[in-house]
Amino acid sequence: MHEMYKPVRPRPKKTDIVRSRGGCRVCRERRKKCDERKPSCSTCLKIGRLCQFVEPDLKFCIVDVPKTAT
Repeated sequence: MHEMYKPVRPRPKKTDIVRSRGGCRVCRERRKKCDERKPSCSTCLKIGRLCQFVEPDLKFCIVDVPKTAT
């Protein structure tokens, strides 16, 4: 018995995907892509909302560094 297979579309490479790092509050709440234009992104302008950008939460890792003998 002979089976036919459909060709599979290649997935986009991770380098092809552009992610928003500092999207505004409205776009984050609506889970929409933010163009990050300032003072107001195009999404907020279109829907008439106040565009507010917040600083990203910085996470730090505490590492013990051994002291060297001098």
